[in-house]
Amino acid sequence: MCGWHAPVLRLDNEDTLFKHLHAAGVEAEANFGAGYLIFQGGRFHREALKDQVSMRTPLALAARYGASSHATLHYHTEHHPYAVALLVAGRYPHADGSIPIWNSIESADFKRRFGCLQEHLPDGKLRIRNSASAPFADILQASHTSIDPPSKIIGLHDTGGTRRLFVAESFFHQWTHFVLVAERRATRLGRRVRLAS
Repeated sequence: MCGWHAPVLRLDNEDTLFKHLHAAGVEAEANFGAGYLIFQGGRFHREALKDQVSMRTPLALAARYGASSHATLHYHTEHHPYAVALLVAGRYPHADGSIPIWNSIESADFKRRFGCLQEHLPDGKLRIRNSASAPFADILQASHTSIDPPSKIIGLHDTGGTRRLFVAESFFHQWTHFVLVAERRATRLGRRVRLAS
């Protein structure tokens, strides 16, 4: 698919994985190609958009596409047509009660209207211990024992300063914490809602 990658094919090490290849965009192209193959281009989202915009949808579709929950959540978020964003974070908290954020992934609509999700967190940190500066702590903790992703309503300000409501959900698979936020009006879409109304 990407014949121009041939000159840089070699055994991976820290430099090739995290430095110049990343800067050159080769790794991003390879990830795009892999995602396209695994999730069959637009087929995944055509199927996902039949249901509500929720973390439950990509988690339910992961096995059907032979992908990990992590990869499916990432792909679902990054290529979603609505304002959706995902935080991917570590398991063990630092002394200040925050967990390391490994990635902040935003759909194009979210990025355009709200910027980076991590920038909406107090001090840019995701805290798992309850405090005034921990908007997701309750659902992060609840996800440790819940089968169904716990959720709550939060407010985020768009680039114009208008506060918009989002549904935040959390999922934990023993190694990684995930927090998905979707604009509340988008979560009302989907087959289940239309059938219920």
